[in-house]
Amino acid sequence: MKRLFFASLLLACEILLAVEPFSIPQGLGSGNTVVPADESYLFSDLQKSNTQIIYTRPNLPFAQIAANEQQELHEDYEKYYGWRLDEKLYIGLLSGCNQIPNAFSTQWPNNRQMNYMGGSVMVDYFSATSWLKLLLHHESAHNYQLNAKASTFSQDAHTIIGNGTLLTPLLMLTVPNIMENSFLLEGNAVLNESWHGNGGRLYNGALKAQTLIAAQADRITPQNLYNVSLEFPYYGFNWYIIGGHYNYYLAQKYGLEKINSYFLNHSEDFWWPHFTNWSMINSIGVDFESSLAEFAESKKAQAAKMRLAEGEKIAASKIFYQLGSSSERIYFLTQPSGVSFPELAVYDKKTNRFTLQRTSHPGGKVIEKGGDLYTQATNFTSPAKITQGLYNSHAKLLETSDSKVVQGYLKSGEALYFDVKSSFDQPQLYMGDEFYAQVNSSVYIDDEDNLYYFVQGENKERTLYKNKTAIAALKGFYGHVVGADKGVVYLVANSENGSSLYGFQEGRFFRASSADNIIDARIIDESKVLIAAIEADGYAYRVTALERIDQAPYEERLFFEQESYYGAYEGVHEPLEKKEHYTALGNLHYSGADLLYTSMQNGDFVSASANFGDPLGQNSAAIFIQKDDANISTMGTLYENSEHLLSYRLGLYGLIDKNKRGDVRSFGAIGSALLPLYRAGYESVNLFASFYQDYQTAEREPLS
Repeated sequence: MKRLFFASLLLACEILLAVEPFSIPQGLGSGNTVVPADESYLFSDLQKSNTQIIYTRPNLPFAQIAANEQQELHEDYEKYYGWRLDEKLYIGLLSGCNQIPNAFSTQWPNNRQMNYMGGSVMVDYFSATSWLKLLLHHESAHNYQLNAKASTFSQDAHTIIGNGTLLTPLLMLTVPNIMENSFLLEGNAVLNESWHGNGGRLYNGALKAQTLIAAQADRITPQNLYNVSLEFPYYGFNWYIIGGHYNYYLAQKYGLEKINSYFLNHSEDFWWPHFTNWSMINSIGVDFESSLAEFAESKKAQAAKMRLAEGEKIAASKIFYQLGSSSERIYFLTQPSGVSFPELAVYDKKTNRFTLQRTSHPGGKVIEKGGDLYTQATNFTSPAKITQGLYNSHAKLLETSDSKVVQGYLKSGEALYFDVKSSFDQPQLYMGDEFYAQVNSSVYIDDEDNLYYFVQGENKERTLYKNKTAIAALKGFYGHVVGADKGVVYLVANSENGSSLYGFQEGRFFRASSADNIIDARIIDESKVLIAAIEADGYAYRVTALERIDQAPYEERLFFEQESYYGAYEGVHEPLEKKEHYTALGNLHYSGADLLYTSMQNGDFVSASANFGDPLGQNSAAIFIQKDDANISTMGTLYENSEHLLSYRLGLYGLIDKNKRGDVRSFGAIGSALLPLYRAGYESVNLFASFYQDYQTAEREPLS
């Protein structure tokens, strides 16, 4: 029988590292928070909000923004979630070696959220003024959702075993909401990212169109939303987008406080946290399935008013990437199956010739430079650096694009780009080496090197610029320029029932398409346009006629804009005066204890471990004691470190009671080490060694 000792180590590490199995660290791909050999970090404690900000010295200005936001944010979330965090919140603002457009929140090893700086590549999608504040609002919502413990059992257990777990024939958890489905977790966080006066995905008309189309296709069902979808739209869109609109529907009908109270109510079920209907009834008086059906019917009625794009369909994709273009061609990637290699699509504006060919470019917007095609993407450029920039078909970085979100190139060859490292808060636009402007949308470059972009102001004022001159304004947070031709500036912006194509000419807006499902476009000539449209089975790329309808972009008004809690915070300024140097070992904190009991055929299996970890995930430790089904009792310790380029794991254990058997050792050991030598593109080279010594003397001691 496989030694249960090793199985216990597996369990301890899995809980300690929050879903990472016992394996050699391979960088962020296997669950590490930051790359190895990362930049050095500082940390500052905020006494007013029981929060610690962890940041690099270059990110000090952004750390101050986060500190100013936290006090009022915590006060609001305590009120609307009905819960006060029972642990310090650790907020990481990660270095320029980790250029990822993402963030995450977890209760392991402690109550924390880690925020990455790469969001400027998705500025149109998130429809927010500040990327950093959107992350703080969204991820902090997760911290309150997951940290909630309504039962006396969970609260009392937390004082002893922290964020640990008691696994018996009945599942008992100190963090019950960790079992909640992502549809409710992510959807609620999208709701709560959108009422702070900073925009958010609920203001994005393309995502509204996607929700309406899903309703029209009868896909808003518990089965589709609670299960991982293998069909379009894939699970992430269901969770965030349909989940966000569902939570908004409930908040509008029952109030923000009631829908947020779902998570406190749900956390009462510490022993079997899966009673969604019961928790929803306790929160709003209606069960989950009934409320979802009501939501689906309301959206289906609105979807009946939509107009879908028509025209020749030249390509289809299950995943959407932004359109790119030059004066003569339009470029984009498609993935017809969603899982195969992408295809590179090229449309010639002059000949109307369209080609598709398989490619191995990383997913992203296609940018042309000097006749070569690249995609704006994120990838490893060394074992210790994840970089945004332009990548070729071998996923190798164009060196001059390092740490840049390239918008295009001028006739002079100068790059127009967002500087990633200075764009943690809002996109900082550069022309060559010179700062140009702070902007809030992607940038379009016309054939004469004119630049078009939006800048977000106060009170939802969104101003359209041509170069450095304001030429128009609309109300909202969503809209990006997609073309300029013969005195007309074309943009994609909100319609009442989704997202459409508009034009601006001689001081007036007009609607250039009657369709409500347009998410991107490029002008072919004065009568035709290539559009990307969201449809029930994926994204369709169609060539359709330009129209001219007397209608301006629609202002998306959310109900909480009239509520007292809506709007940007005044900012309780708490200067980061005390800055301490962050070390992995020095910031190793107690996480919790895990207790396991199970009855086996040959005897009982009992295990207990005390777990430790640091917020950046650079090292972790566990002390364990157990008795396996062979009636062998062991005690030992594990330690893992990925702070440096050489990552390693060490484990030592000894037998407490040999049970009068002579075929066992008094001790055993386990160890492994990984040294990455090269990592870039689709290639990596590593040196790896491991050793495992079983307590049975008859077992081998393999060294690999």
